[in-house]
Amino acid sequence: MVNERDLFESAEDLNQLTLEVFNLYRRLILKKALFYSRVSRNRIEKEDFMSEVFLNLHKLLSYLKKDKIKSENFSFYLSVRYAIIRTWKKQMRVINQEIISLDETDEEGNPIRQIPCTKYCFNPLELNKKPFLNQLSPRQRKILELKNQGLVYKDIQKKLGTSYGIIPIEIRKIRLIAQDYF
Repeated sequence: MVNERDLFESAEDLNQLTLEVFNLYRRLILKKALFYSRVSRNRIEKEDFMSEVFLNLHKLLSYLKKDKIKSENFSFYLSVRYAIIRTWKKQMRVINQEIISLDETDEEGNPIRQIPCTKYCFNPLELNKKPFLNQLSPRQRKILELKNQGLVYKDIQKKLGTSYGIIPIEIRKIRLIAQDYF
């Protein structure tokens, strides 16, 4: 195992130090990149994740002080873990900004993603939203509103005071109506 204090001493500059620490923990970073890629249904690319970890690690190592590294308890492992977590959170913020359609999957079971959209961009679904909402019953509109807030069927059922089986039936009806408009 490489002594991390020697690694710090042998590095000529911050860029070389970052590269050596990244290479030292490459297996851990690759393992996490593959895991997060699977968890996100391949919306996070392994290579993008690894390069983002490298950039975060570079930023973190720029804050290190020599006296901290000379302590016996020091390890670059914590900096690498923090860079991985920071990258994961950033990637999830990007994914959460994407608009997911009502069906969420196509005929083959693949997730349907539409244009990434933030509150500042134009959403083409707004064009046909009003006629679509007019076709829904008040209960269906309320269910759709609660579903868009991220509630699961059980929570929607509790809020509306209906039986649990009604919610999936109403969601299917909403999807059938949505096919005519979207």
